[in-house]
Amino acid sequence: MNYFAEVNTENLVTRVIVAEADNLPPLSTGGDRWIQTYKDGTNGQYAGTGFTWNTDNEIFCEPQLYPSWTLNTTTGKYEPPVAKPSNSVDMVEEWNEDNQYWERLNYMDPDNPDEPLNPPAKEIWDPATSSWNPA
Repeated sequence: MNYFAEVNTENLVTRVIVAEADNLPPLSTGGDRWIQTYKDGTNGQYAGTGFTWNTDNEIFCEPQLYPSWTLNTTTGKYEPPVAKPSNSVDMVEEWNEDNQYWERLNYMDPDNPDEPLNPPAKEIWDPATSSWNPA
């Protein structure tokens, strides 16, 4: 099977279809065009609705979540200026664009793990020490 993304004149993906080799869509219709997308990362991300076709690098890119994040022109993913922490268990980290750091809410009392914190404690990731610190 082949997968094709319909890309409009603004390079936005409007839909993705599956097409058999003997029934491929036309290469261009009304200014929109079809570009083959791959699940193995051959041309960046596997395209999805709302993704962008980057003509300079000939890759599909996921939507950019924050202005400070930069495009990895190999993977088609946007990467934060500070790497996302990898040592968190059952926590949801969020990027704080205004302050340029990762933050999370800790719901568990470090002195008594069986008791939840009320209210939860806000923590900030320190990449220099690879640790979470109180906000």
